[in-house]
Amino acid sequence: VEPSRSDGLLEPGWAYFTNSYAIREGESLFHSTQDGWTFAYANHGCSFVAAAEKFQGRVLAAQFHPELSGVYGQRLLGKWLSIALHSSGAILTAPPEQLKVSKPASGKVCRRVIPCLDCRDGRVVKGVKFQNLRDCGDPAEVAAVYARQGADELCMLDVSATPEGRATCLETIAKIRQQIGIALTVGGGVRSVEDAQRLLEAGADKVGVNSAAVKDPQLLARLAAKFGRQCIVIAIDAKRKQQGS
Repeated sequence: VEPSRSDGLLEPGWAYFTNSYAIREGESLFHSTQDGWTFAYANHGCSFVAAAEKFQGRVLAAQFHPELSGVYGQRLLGKWLSIALHSSGAILTAPPEQLKVSKPASGKVCRRVIPCLDCRDGRVVKGVKFQNLRDCGDPAEVAAVYARQGADELCMLDVSATPEGRATCLETIAKIRQQIGIALTVGGGVRSVEDAQRLLEAGADKVGVNSAAVKDPQLLARLAAKFGRQCIVIAIDAKRKQQGS
């Protein structure tokens, strides 16, 4: 995100977008700073409006999701809330200026760190090639640690849901959602639009599909038509064959 001026709420940084539509820079709706609006821009194939603010930050419209944008989003929300809190005499417990935000380097692609939690029976497990799985803790607690360490997103896969012919545990998703403020992708046992709906309602931002996409390739199209392609992820487990392919 690159703001057009430096005296408002918006500042340079990396933000999380989930939508596939955009208002391109220069389109008539936002051609100038008329009526007191100032804008920030992002680039993904083209330059587009990432956010707009007015009245020195009292009105803020964002194309991205501040609540899922890690420290950058926390700082932005903190600065915005401080405007109202200042007038009432309240004090922020974590002043936004104390949160450090990594600035985007012009022309460079951002590296995103996305830890993946393999879960079975409500616990995080680790193994080699899905064999000899060992217990590694509570999913919500592990997710909170990754979020505090600066993860951009988090992925949770219920590795036993498909083999056991059941759906992903919704309680586990809800507990993870309560602990993190970054994007959450959930997969495991997704065979239908209804399965995906339950995961999204439980707290997932995106849904991962694996085995069902092989058996029913049109499932991806149905999910994208219902929820939008931005929240549908295909998970591929690859294995090298002996001939090296």
